[in-house]
Amino acid sequence: MNSDFEAFLLITLYAEIPPIRSEYHTVKIRNFDKTKDNYYHKGKLVFNEHKVKAYQVQIVDASPIERHLESWKKLNRSQRRGLPFKDSSRFATFVRQVTNRSLNKAIGVNLFRKAYVTVFLKGCPNLQEPTAVIEHYEP
Repeated sequence: MNSDFEAFLLITLYAEIPPIRSEYHTVKIRNFDKTKDNYYHKGKLVFNEHKVKAYQVQIVDASPIERHLESWKKLNRSQRRGLPFKDSSRFATFVRQVTNRSLNKAIGVNLFRKAYVTVFLKGCPNLQEPTAVIEHYEP
């Protein structure tokens, strides 16, 4: 698989849509159970299972990066594989390795999330709104 495209996709997931915690590795692109699995379908990332149990199903609008996700789907013909990322125990390390290799700076998941909120807050008079923006937000 093209590691440059994988790095691009990972960075795009954290920079172009409201970033979530370290759960992109669980997203399936084919053969998913809509009631149990985390999956991508038609411009939406759906999370049925996630770290923060207080939430039910979370749906993230991925339409800004839909063409990139669809490109990944075409490149990846595997029936079992989803997004091209390692398992949870190594995902945070994987994110830092990818950003270090691609951007010459190791950036972690939490820094991506904080940066997204900072950009969102620019010109935002209501400081309560960011909690709705960041998926899986913990005060």
